[in-house]
Amino acid sequence: SPHSKPQSLAPSLCVTQHNLEKFYAFVSRKPALRFHQAALINARHRAMYAGLLQKNQQHDLALKQYRILVEEQDQNALYWLGFAVSADKLNMHSEAMSAYSVSAGIGGHSTAVQNFIQKRYSQLQQEQLNQERG
Repeated sequence: SPHSKPQSLAPSLCVTQHNLEKFYAFVSRKPALRFHQAALINARHRAMYAGLLQKNQQHDLALKQYRILVEEQDQNALYWLGFAVSADKLNMHSEAMSAYSVSAGIGGHSTAVQNFIQKRYSQLQQEQLNQERG
């Protein structure tokens, strides 16, 4: 009927671990003219890969990628935020708090993201205080 809901695109957009690994293997093999260019391309693809892992709730694998990214580009607020979110989901609260703090310090986020960071940092801080008391 004309009033039926459109079919969900979710199944066709589902990213599998296998596809992620194939994608990452592919981008890792891409030749580049200069080292700097290669590093830049790899960082962009690594960030995309880390984001996909995060969306798929594979925070242990995402964290490994974000760790490399923040080591390579320690002034990138988005990489620190990605690191913080995955660390947070893995209950690595002190690492998450540090990363949220660094990300907020670098800045450049939207107001909504900045508010999220501050709120989550405060929640983690409160949990830490409660544990110390408890």
